[in-house]
Amino acid sequence: MESDNGSIGNHEKEGNESSSHSTPQEHKSFAEYAKDKLDSAGRELRRRLPMAGQLGAHLIHPRRLLLHSTPTQQTDVVLIFPKGLPDSMLLWLLQKLRGSRPRLRVYVRQHASSQCSAFYITADDDV
Repeated sequence: MESDNGSIGNHEKEGNESSSHSTPQEHKSFAEYAKDKLDSAGRELRRRLPMAGQLGAHLIHPRRLLLHSTPTQQTDVVLIFPKGLPDSMLLWLLQKLRGSRPRLRVYVRQHASSQCSAFYITADDDV
């Protein structure tokens, strides 16, 4: 009898699993796979952070952000800072990054849609 309950529990678990465990081969295209991953990440965020559903109207959905982003060539890391961060802090961090690793290239951009600053960082392979 316990084996029946165990198998029922496993069957229910398999039926309730999200599509986040799927592979790119199960989708028609990479875009569908990426959309599936972003949607499952959004569901997980809303599940773990109850306020995320209420804040959702104020946040940009990652899928929309990716669709309207401008490609940046040779960028390894993007650091996006919150709106209203003092310029003195950004300049201090920029100085520390450029001073500690001279071969590190840091480009500063202002995102027009969110009014946030971002550092686009790239480095040579031998840094």
